[in-house]
Amino acid sequence: MSLQLNKVMLAGVLGRDPEVRYTSSGTAITNASMAVNRRYKGKDDQWKEEVTWVSLDIWGPRGETFGEHMHKGKAVYVEGHLKEDQWEDKQTGKKRTKLKIVVDSWSFVESKNAEGEGGGRSSGGGGRRDDRDDRDNRDGRDGGGDRDRGRGGSRRDEYDEPPADVDDEDVPF
Repeated sequence: MSLQLNKVMLAGVLGRDPEVRYTSSGTAITNASMAVNRRYKGKDDQWKEEVTWVSLDIWGPRGETFGEHMHKGKAVYVEGHLKEDQWEDKQTGKKRTKLKIVVDSWSFVESKNAEGEGGGRSSGGGGRRDDRDDRDNRDGRDGGGDRDRGRGGSRRDEYDEPPADVDDEDVPF
């Protein structure tokens, strides 16, 4: 068998406020869109910028937290995997597909200009770091092998994928 890997890591800016909805069984699903920019030098030796829009799905409590703390224009780092949705267009009857990211973990990202504060450090809530990391590093220790500690919803739980009892008809969008 050949090597296969489905892992996505992106940093970008939210293009709209996250939308939190609930399945009929009460499971939260948060939908958001994110712009990711790529800078490159063109053949004319001028810098160009390319924007790619990505759809995000965040399930369970992790998604509820995302919906509470994130808003349009806020920078975010996400890790997850690709998933292709397929459906039939009700008006045309044609088969449609959409590639999206199912978010496994996320972190706030601050820039130096964000809301007038100095930056670069992740903040609390869904942040990548927590105070324990700082205490451990102050006395010269690395903090152990648990690198995911403090990452916004990075722990694996039953909501990394839609629950088994949720089918496409239960998803509210």
